[in-house]
Amino acid sequence: MPDMPTSHRTLRHASRFAWLAWVLCGALALWGPAGAQDLKIGYADEELRPFAMGNGQQRPNPPGIYIDLINQIASELGITVSYQRQPTKRGQHLLKTGELDAYFSLSYRQDRLDLGHFPMHNGAPDASKRIGAIAYHLYKLDKSRVDYDGTTIKNVGGPIGVNLGYSIADDIRKMGLAVEEVKSTEANLKKLQLGRIAAFAGQDVDTDVWLEHKDYANIVKLPLPLASKDYFLLFSKQYLAVHPDTAHKFWTRLGEIRDETVKKLAPMYR
Repeated sequence: MPDMPTSHRTLRHASRFAWLAWVLCGALALWGPAGAQDLKIGYADEELRPFAMGNGQQRPNPPGIYIDLINQIASELGITVSYQRQPTKRGQHLLKTGELDAYFSLSYRQDRLDLGHFPMHNGAPDASKRIGAIAYHLYKLDKSRVDYDGTTIKNVGGPIGVNLGYSIADDIRKMGLAVEEVKSTEANLKKLQLGRIAAFAGQDVDTDVWLEHKDYANIVKLPLPLASKDYFLLFSKQYLAVHPDTAHKFWTRLGEIRDETVKKLAPMYR
């Protein structure tokens, strides 16, 4: 058989290289680092000082301790983060459908396992890998007789206000009390002043800041916390299926740097 012309051999080799390059690019897109470079993270569109600053689509500078933490870890891992803000319920839906890769910050509830993945250990959420912890307190009008003894909410003459989508609502319902949910802390405080709710169950880091404003001078905080909850960065099931190593590295680093980083950053937000 005569030798193949040089030009044919060159074309044949070029075709093989082109095919290999195409296969390699496809593999990298599916499994390689490039697929993990852009991480879409959602969080609530209401300020949670000092953890998430600003309202609506605002991302002020500094943006909040949780965002600072995430950005530091993302930089270490070579990941670019894009943030989206939306109401809590909407964010949970986008996480479930995979339109968001991750979402912060949610406390653990059994039904939230349908939304995405918590960092788990022995079948329970791993508190060491939380993004933070927040306490809920009752807030009432200064002349109201509503009280809380650490177990029972007393002298309640109406529903308890809760921010829409917050887990404390279920805790209060389990006490046999009615709950009304609205979108924001501000809306709940206004309802409280108008006498449309008996008390407001709010996160102290957020609500205490509102009470510094003179418009809310007639609202007081009850001293005993209703609950103290760990909060987590959840990854979507879709993201974890493709990038399990990245998600677990993220959770591990949160546990390693969280406390020290929060101490270091806290003065920026005072």
